[in-house]
Amino acid sequence: RERIMLNGRMISKEDLVAMTGEVRLAVDKMLAAGSEHPTEFEIITALAMLYYSRRGADYVSLEVGLGGRFDGTNVVTPAVSTIATISFDHMDRLGDTLGKIAFEKAGIIKAGVPVVTGVTAEEPLFVIKARADELGSPLYLVAQDKKADVTWEEVSSSMDGQVINVYGPGFEYKGLRVPLMGRHQQQNAALAIASLEFARPRTRQNKIYLDRAAVAHGIASTVWPGRLEILSRRPTVILDGAHNEEGVRSLADHI
Repeated sequence: RERIMLNGRMISKEDLVAMTGEVRLAVDKMLAAGSEHPTEFEIITALAMLYYSRRGADYVSLEVGLGGRFDGTNVVTPAVSTIATISFDHMDRLGDTLGKIAFEKAGIIKAGVPVVTGVTAEEPLFVIKARADELGSPLYLVAQDKKADVTWEEVSSSMDGQVINVYGPGFEYKGLRVPLMGRHQQQNAALAIASLEFARPRTRQNKIYLDRAAVAHGIASTVWPGRLEILSRRPTVILDGAHNEEGVRSLADHI
């Protein structure tokens, strides 16, 4: 249930059971027509879309399951596409080079839809930029780099969290509190802000009116179980679920 949340609350048990029944009927029809059985993730994605449609969600933050190009979430045309970082992961499915993996990730880019990325390595960034150019999608780089469109600076960092300043074209967030540990979370916060700032929904005004104080409050309220999570301070016990090379490096750097 934690995979499908609305306004901070998990989908109710009753809705989950009822809508699973509806999705199952659709799956049965697919199988009867000769289609392959959808994966667990695809079924959950269908459940989520049904739930958000029924509940009239205004905006949804939709996370890709694997890769992007052939992912179940890729049936939508979003207000913004975000490719955070790229590391060696799921290489049996996505490819054995960062360029090949970037090609799969760039499959989420849609024509004219802004793209936000934290990818800085030359090979994968070239692939993402080429795809964005091909589709006429503006690309925004979030990094501590002279070429970056959005950047940040550290004000403080401790076991109690971090404070950063985020700067972008036409906006800045001073004294932004990030309650998570690990300097990679500074970039994650900047990516989240950039995604909101550059999003272009299909409305008459074609703009999201952001309450930047609410954005800052949302980031300051973030809870991320299992990622450099402090379980105890005496003695110090930290739980982390790093599962690829990049995640393990972030864990090692923080320790």
